[in-house]
Amino acid sequence: MRGKITLISIMLILSMLIVPASTEANYPLGISGESSFVVPPFQAKLLNDTTTYFRLYLDDTAQSSLDIEVEVEGDIADYIIFPEYNGTLPTFTIYPGDNLKIPYMIDFPASTSGKYTGTILAIGTPPPSQITGTGAIGKPVMSINLLVDVPTDIQIYNFAVTNPDGFLDQQWNSWGTGWGTSFDVINGANETFNGYCNVTLSDATSVLEYDNYTITNLTALSGIDPHTTSWQTDLPLGAAYAISAKVYSTNNTGFDEETGSIAIPTPADIISVNHQPDIVFGDDVVTVYALLASSDSTVELHWQPAGGSETTAAMTYSSTHGEFIGNIPEQAADTTINYWVTSTNGAYSDRSPEAGAYSYYVFVPDISDLVIDENSISFTPIDPTATNMNESESGTNIFVTIRNTGPGDASDILVKIYDMEEEIFSITIPSLAGEGNSDTVNFNWAPTQGVHNLRFDVDPDNTIQELNENNNDYSISATIYAPDPSEGDEDDEPDDPVSDNLVFIIIPLIILLAVFLLLFLLKKGKKINVVVYKARPSRADKEGKMRWIYNCGYGDDIRLGNTTPTTVKATKGDIIQVDAQGLSERDDGRIVWQSAEAIKLQPKLDKADDPDKIKKMVAKKKSKK
Repeated sequence: MRGKITLISIMLILSMLIVPASTEANYPLGISGESSFVVPPFQAKLLNDTTTYFRLYLDDTAQSSLDIEVEVEGDIADYIIFPEYNGTLPTFTIYPGDNLKIPYMIDFPASTSGKYTGTILAIGTPPPSQITGTGAIGKPVMSINLLVDVPTDIQIYNFAVTNPDGFLDQQWNSWGTGWGTSFDVINGANETFNGYCNVTLSDATSVLEYDNYTITNLTALSGIDPHTTSWQTDLPLGAAYAISAKVYSTNNTGFDEETGSIAIPTPADIISVNHQPDIVFGDDVVTVYALLASSDSTVELHWQPAGGSETTAAMTYSSTHGEFIGNIPEQAADTTINYWVTSTNGAYSDRSPEAGAYSYYVFVPDISDLVIDENSISFTPIDPTATNMNESESGTNIFVTIRNTGPGDASDILVKIYDMEEEIFSITIPSLAGEGNSDTVNFNWAPTQGVHNLRFDVDPDNTIQELNENNNDYSISATIYAPDPSEGDEDDEPDDPVSDNLVFIIIPLIILLAVFLLLFLLKKGKKINVVVYKARPSRADKEGKMRWIYNCGYGDDIRLGNTTPTTVKATKGDIIQVDAQGLSERDDGRIVWQSAEAIKLQPKLDKADDPDKIKKMVAKKKSKK
């Protein structure tokens, strides 16, 4: 024993020497959301009393979950409210692959003007180390910086540059006409406002037009004066223009100013590019459409198979479509084709030179498309999503219809059904023809009381190539209720003297049998150590404790079986002690443990029973039955 302790101590010292102190765990945590706001002065709360949100996400390559604490710093700290957390700062656990939405509100007093800045921080604490018991090295902190601009009492709001001719939506040779400006002047002061507003349109050198109008008796606190200016100047193409609006009081005191700009494309600028058909097969000719600022342009289409050489062809203007049109001839199946468009000024397509090119994939002609959706699932005789169902009933049949909407056939189609991410049914369909043919599988489901989430998945491992890989699963929720206490009430039936006397005989026998069984279990009971293979959250129980499900196995990832949901929490590498009397074997050969009794944080694998011994115990229990 002393030798083992010495060996473990040496290994711990060596591991501390080998791992640098600055090494950080891998936690690719991200945060995104709104970064700046403007609140009208007569509103007490931002965005008309609604909430906005940020998203926090942890990449599924993270080493483990993180315990997150949200903090707020800066001038806005006293004004940030998290409605879902009842006035407290959010704290929660985020797991690899999670993308969480965290709502919040900025509550400002209406009379407070100026700019307020601050930061929302998401601080992640990794789970404790199994060796030291403290947090792992590396504590990721993500933040989103906020700027809240509470305007002065008189404000220009909803400032916009307009063009009723539909700029960017249609072909137009003279896109310099039809421009205008619209905005509202808002009075948030405590008295009526009188003044005027100047609006100007300028190019790089001078003012081209201006509009000056008077504001009279604008109501205090909530008065709004909408204004629209239509510019008469025909603006030349290929230039940029600035628009400015500024409001003054009658004594020429300036209040608020807003500016905007117009960037009118040159005749050769490419506005948008797309191709038809959306789904391309080997015998399809693909038509590319390009919308330009002017039809008087020279336009070329370029395409290149992945790993192949580039081909260039001229595009011609179609007055019917209002766009330039070019064709890419048939290409080899199972190939990605990159394409792009250039005009006389050499710009790439869709105003995104950095994007480089568009692309499409050429599918093989016999490809399938397996579909499961809301129309695929049915129940008989009880639909638990529409009718109360309790666990005392014999269950219900679930029918799952898989459709193949692709042109090609599919074979060896695996269908799996999960309840709370635990697999409860699996079947393989030998073959399914395409062009809308379908096949239906079914099984009997006898659920326990509580909330269930059923996920139906076809081709879960994506072993079958399909037109669309995003329509292969569908989920529904169902709540199963406790048995009705009134069920089985036979008070209305006539008394049976024989049955009444049997009660006095049967009850003592049951008590005697229970005592014998308890003594047998106490004698035969044994604990089996099972290494945690993977742990995932299941749901909370009635007391609010999180319940966990473990996929268990041994070294070298030998997968053995699952536990049922338990409040015992462990991490990968721990050992769960499982009651041997609760072992059972499912139809698929996997062993299930009915309860997890305890946790060993420093596993000694040499004392854990091997998988073969566990399987023999299950077989022995079956033979006794």
